[in-house]
Amino acid sequence: MSGIKFLKNFIKSPGTIGAIWPSSPFLAKMITSDIGLEKAPVIVELGPGTGVFTSRILDMKKAKSKFFAVELNKELYDAFKMKFP
Repeated sequence: MSGIKFLKNFIKSPGTIGAIWPSSPFLAKMITSDIGLEKAPVIVELGPGTGVFTSRILDMKKAKSKFFAVELNKELYDAFKMKFP
């Protein structure tokens, strides 16, 4: 999903999107680097949006860890589902 489309979704429904612009892989790496994802037995991501944090989580989590992503925005969900079937 493009940044402009993301922004339009935010304007249309700000209660279902937590940011006005998609996060970058650099931000995802910075935020997740020291939170122990590699040790967590269960990980829940609320609002995966474009999936940049999801990619990082999937790279870091243990193979046996359970991972759940919950997206409330229909357009973001559709884009997310295409990227992570």
